[in-house]
Amino acid sequence: MNENTMNSDDLGKAMQAAWGRVKKSEARLWGDWMIIGDGLMEGRVWAMRRAGTNVPEGKGYIMAYNEWLNRWRVTDIDKSVRAKLLNVIENRAEVEEWRSVQPDKRKLNNPDVVWRKYQAATKVKKPKPRSKEAGRAQAEIDQGRERIAELEQELATMTSPLEEKIALLTDEEWIEFRDAENHRRKLPYVQHSVAEVRGKPKRKGRRTPDDLRAELDARKNGPDQDSTPVA
Repeated sequence: MNENTMNSDDLGKAMQAAWGRVKKSEARLWGDWMIIGDGLMEGRVWAMRRAGTNVPEGKGYIMAYNEWLNRWRVTDIDKSVRAKLLNVIENRAEVEEWRSVQPDKRKLNNPDVVWRKYQAATKVKKPKPRSKEAGRAQAEIDQGRERIAELEQELATMTSPLEEKIALLTDEEWIEFRDAENHRRKLPYVQHSVAEVRGKPKRKGRRTPDDLRAELDARKNGPDQDSTPVA
């Protein structure tokens, strides 16, 4: 089944599964990013239709688009990466052609990095008069941005297998998992509270005024003495 014959739900499910694979370090595949991009593009169309608009803007569109992201549990895709990925999908043929001839294309997986390098390589820049110092500073900034994007890509590979499994749960399984996790977090507090109650020493009863008077009389009289007079 190709993307032209897939319906909205099929694209959403494919996007969700691809995002689960992308988050694993051993599955940094450009093809999966393209599947995610197709899903995001379908989400954009769906949100515009739901909001009754023909442009991806406005409160209604944003709410509908967020609903789409939540529905397929891809809200943890970085917003900047989503935006760059949509740019790639809109210019897919040109980007794919450019990427295919790059010597390091195996490293060109993150759409943020791909789009930035594609623009740098293909965009016609207007010459701007500036000093050598400004030029060097701008070059360092661009290099820093590319390094940050690369580090973010490496960081994204550190996702645990548990997060992937959670992303693939059905709605019913997700609710059951959430409730079990909340119960697990509350259990140590309940056990600690019970232990405090059980281990708390009993308080002694308070003495009454009669007890105090009896104690004072005993101290005044002292020990019993023999009353027989001395011969």
